[in-house]
Amino acid sequence: MQDDSSAHPPGRTAALLAVGSAASKTSHAGATVAVFGGLTATDLAAFGGLAVALIGTVVAQGINWYYRHKEHQRAERESAARLRAAEGQGGTAPGGRA
Repeated sequence: MQDDSSAHPPGRTAALLAVGSAASKTSHAGATVAVFGGLTATDLAAFGGLAVALIGTVVAQGINWYYRHKEHQRAERESAARLRAAEGQGGTAPGGRA
């Protein structure tokens, strides 16, 4: 039984590795071309529409979060101001509760 180092001369091993690498890259490129070449204009429009919808959803959720956060901050400031005002009027909270 031969070990792998004596199976191929050093120059031939490098050549085989280079050919294998080129074949792999060619196969991947061919598969990519086949996938994109097989898509029709309708398919591309559908994928484009899906991408726009997903981006729009993410942006809308971000804007919604921002304004809800601002509303929460405003409500906190308003609540703190009401408590300070109530403490200044003898310690009763709004609504007549102590």
